[in-house]
Amino acid sequence: MVVLPLTASENPFLDAVEAYYRGDIESCLRAYRGVLKREPWDIPARRNLARVLRETGQVREALGHLELLLCLRPEEQPLRLAAAESALFAGQPERTLGYLQALEASADSLYLSALALLDLGRRTEALAALEQALEAQGFQPMAWYWLGLLRAELGEHEQGEAALQRALAQEPNLTGCFYPLARIYLAQGQVPRAYGLLRRAEASLPGSRPIRELLRELLEEYPSLAEGTLEERQERQEAAMPRKAEAFPADPASLPVLRIGLSEKVQELHLKTGGSFSLNTERRAAGMTLRARLEDGQVEVADPEGNVLLRSAAPVRLTYDDPADTTILFDMQFGQGSFWAGSEDRMYRGAIELVPRPEGLTVVNLLSVEEYLYSVLPSEMPSHWPQAALQAQAVAARSYTLANLGRYASRGFDLLGSVSSAAYRGMGAETPTARGAVDATRGLVLWEEGKPLSAFYSANSGGHTDTTQTAWGFPSTLPAVADPLLSGHAAPLPPEELALWLADRPASYSSHPDYSSRSAYRWKLWVSREEIEQRLEQGASLGSVLAIVPAGRGVSGRVWEVRIRGTAGEYTLRWDAIRWRLGGLRSNLFSVEPKLAGDGLPEYFIFTGAGWGHGVGLCQSGAAGMAAAGFSVEQILRHYYGGAQLRALY
Repeated sequence: MVVLPLTASENPFLDAVEAYYRGDIESCLRAYRGVLKREPWDIPARRNLARVLRETGQVREALGHLELLLCLRPEEQPLRLAAAESALFAGQPERTLGYLQALEASADSLYLSALALLDLGRRTEALAALEQALEAQGFQPMAWYWLGLLRAELGEHEQGEAALQRALAQEPNLTGCFYPLARIYLAQGQVPRAYGLLRRAEASLPGSRPIRELLRELLEEYPSLAEGTLEERQERQEAAMPRKAEAFPADPASLPVLRIGLSEKVQELHLKTGGSFSLNTERRAAGMTLRARLEDGQVEVADPEGNVLLRSAAPVRLTYDDPADTTILFDMQFGQGSFWAGSEDRMYRGAIELVPRPEGLTVVNLLSVEEYLYSVLPSEMPSHWPQAALQAQAVAARSYTLANLGRYASRGFDLLGSVSSAAYRGMGAETPTARGAVDATRGLVLWEEGKPLSAFYSANSGGHTDTTQTAWGFPSTLPAVADPLLSGHAAPLPPEELALWLADRPASYSSHPDYSSRSAYRWKLWVSREEIEQRLEQGASLGSVLAIVPAGRGVSGRVWEVRIRGTAGEYTLRWDAIRWRLGGLRSNLFSVEPKLAGDGLPEYFIFTGAGWGHGVGLCQSGAAGMAAAGFSVEQILRHYYGGAQLRALY
């Protein structure tokens, strides 16, 4: 990649980059303007100024600077493409088409042309341009999305459905496909299918008024939909059979025992036991289906006929005579607010504890750390990945688990059963390969300063990890490192170079095609202003969102603070909340700019990003790529965790 040279004679340029990363955007703009006042033809300064203006919503001013650059370099194709895109985002589609006339047809130019034609209402021409763009480059999730919307608008429901499904296959995070797909199913008379998709969409897009209203309308017109769901659940519960645990640590009683919080604020829980069990001290001879709920501040457990088996103001613990027996918990919710949100029936080893709280039941799973890792490892990393990567992940997960015991003690458990701690799907996720990797590293942890290291990990770093200070606001010894194949990456990059790097796909271990989906390594997401306003839930205090401005970045470019400017006020987001509240983004490593509508307000915010997850510590895709290249477990761990030592605790 090209990195702008930063020398001692370019101090204002350095000042601009430093201001950009610390979130002082006004100083950044002032520094670039100062450079241009002295050197009007400084091309890097003007390009960077245009980029920062685009990101802060000053798209029309940015376009003016790009036009000046085009006067200097009229034959530079990427520059003309950038001007065409800026004109589109500035709400000037005719100018976009004008810029594109001088370009050779390519996937990028055809796609921009299609968007400009859509804005001009020229549907037939836009349709042709989208199809040509996809012929030139088939992997374009957003192009498939717009094609699906256009086909549906023209009444071509089968073609619209196929295009939207293709968009979701290429980028599962395109939750904007859910609502139009549901509309297509309804137009085709597939009411149950539409209802099921809307239920999934409701979990992925909490607060979405269109989805909520369409669900309400469907249930009013087809009340049997809810009844059908209840019947289906009852059939599932009757058919489900808890299995025996397939493998067991040799001495589980000697291992640390964990309390994993599976769910909170539960109003009613259905579960099925395997084998003879006890509720506190009351023994039951055989497995059965149970219903638990909070009744008058007490845990009430009943059989399928409604006969109350136990009421208790204290926690109720379900245990087994045979420790290999398991419990099925039905309709467990997961991933709320993200594209993978949903519910499933999950089977768990160990004991289940029901804790009464004023707002509902807290459901806790008690089991040994090694049994827990049997499920965490394949929930976090595919079991067919290289053995060195699996073992490195097992060590990292064990270290993180033991370092964070008691983190949620005030809520009645040690760790959450979700990605906020570690993905944990119960025994149904286990595989022999994953159990083998856990057993091969039994007791091994990363050790630092006399205790296990809190060894964070995430799905894909995008080519560069960052620090806990950037991700969550607290310091640690975990380093920010470039992928070994990107060792020449000169972070931090100036704004324009960062944006180009995020739009590029540099070869790295994190981008290995066998261990990384294209949309996990690099992604682009259009989020409507209305969706962002609904997710923020600020209403009149914020008004209509005008700009989303990163107000602080780590060395990798990850955003740790965002200021959202509205017509009625300003709102600040920090750290993990940025991902969840701005559209379920894959990571905080992104650039963002608005696309203005005819009224001058943003219609969409376009996020161009890299990686999946918080980006601290081990990159799972990078570890797999390194393992495939011959790196050992120790080498992988040393790269991502610096000087931490490998030590056997038991």
